[in-house]
Amino acid sequence: MGYRKISPSIELSPFVDHFWMIDIQEKDLQFTHTVLPYAWFELFFNLEDCSYGEAKYIGQLSKSLKISYQKPYRAVGISLKPSVANALFPIPANELTDQDLNWSDLDLNSNLHEQLVEAKSTEAVILLLESYLYEKLKNYEIDQMAVSLSQRIVNQSYHRIDTSLFSTIGLSRRRIEQRFLETVGVSMGTYLRKSRFDAAVDCLARGNTKILTQVGLDLGYYDQAHFSREFKDFAGISPKQYQTSIKQMTELERALQY
Repeated sequence: MGYRKISPSIELSPFVDHFWMIDIQEKDLQFTHTVLPYAWFELFFNLEDCSYGEAKYIGQLSKSLKISYQKPYRAVGISLKPSVANALFPIPANELTDQDLNWSDLDLNSNLHEQLVEAKSTEAVILLLESYLYEKLKNYEIDQMAVSLSQRIVNQSYHRIDTSLFSTIGLSRRRIEQRFLETVGVSMGTYLRKSRFDAAVDCLARGNTKILTQVGLDLGYYDQAHFSREFKDFAGISPKQYQTSIKQMTELERALQY
């Protein structure tokens, strides 16, 4: 059983956060893990089976999701950055929230899945994915406004949305918010909450020794109650419960958390 992340090429780094591969073997069953509602979008392929429905394009999740494996499973995936979520397929990103679409319905003429199943090595799999992405993205123009706003939200230490930037864009606030929603998939307020949650998970999963109240304050939560309420809204459990669960996780489960 194993899980690994693979960094994209420099050319693909504006689009791809990382590639990933998971391999769950017979001896590891039954295996269950929780998928947390991170901000990125996922395209993944089952490497054992290329039949209909075994490749998915998934939008942002609003809640955590438990996945159980009843049989061996190998897959490869692409985690796309949220500001380019509509780069592969002409679908407004906000229509994908909590949705998973069959990739074969979105890209009718591609035989990529069959090629991935037949590939003999991890390197060959990643090269196939990169070639596919280069072709799909070669004419895509990144919405620099959405990128700038999403980066600004994160760089503001998750405390607030700096509305002073709006006056320099030359569009109404309503139009700015609409473009952000269509490109990133969620409102700016929700993106701030999700980014803050992502940072909290990363901090707790890495065994940060700060007390929980200080972790929350450092990330822009008003107080411990605010931290606990928002964290539980996304993860389904409180920060303290998550911190405890991390200690009980296997190495693979921890790797899948961040």
